[in-house]
Amino acid sequence: MATKKSGGLLSDLRLNFFPSSVSYYVMRLTGVALVVYLFAHIYSLHGIVETARTGNPHDGITTWNRMVGAYDSRLGHVVEYLLLLAVVYHMFNGLRLIVIDWLELTQRQAKMLYATVLGMIAVCALAAPAFFPEIFGRAG
Repeated sequence: MATKKSGGLLSDLRLNFFPSSVSYYVMRLTGVALVVYLFAHIYSLHGIVETARTGNPHDGITTWNRMVGAYDSRLGHVVEYLLLLAVVYHMFNGLRLIVIDWLELTQRQAKMLYATVLGMIAVCALAAPAFFPEIFGRAG
């Protein structure tokens, strides 16, 4: 007997557009993004440590300054801010899921998702001036 093939992620979201399913997919997306970032971060730091270990320690400082200089741009600040968004969403949504499982309040998932999003917006709005000082009129 042949099984019917799924239409994929977008088809599933279109057919099952509920706050909990959207929350699930965003949680998965942020989780994957954070794992990719973690490995990229470890790889970058490993390169700096190896440069300092194999040669003059001053070479490690130069490599560090070059890497930090590459991130000290508008694109670098946007990427860092997206990282903050991913971390905050993943954190608040994880806490929401823990509370739901602990209190068994599945009927309140939508309200808790909205509280998660509002908490995420508040944290990120407060952090935005630190990431984009030129937009908020502060010298960086």
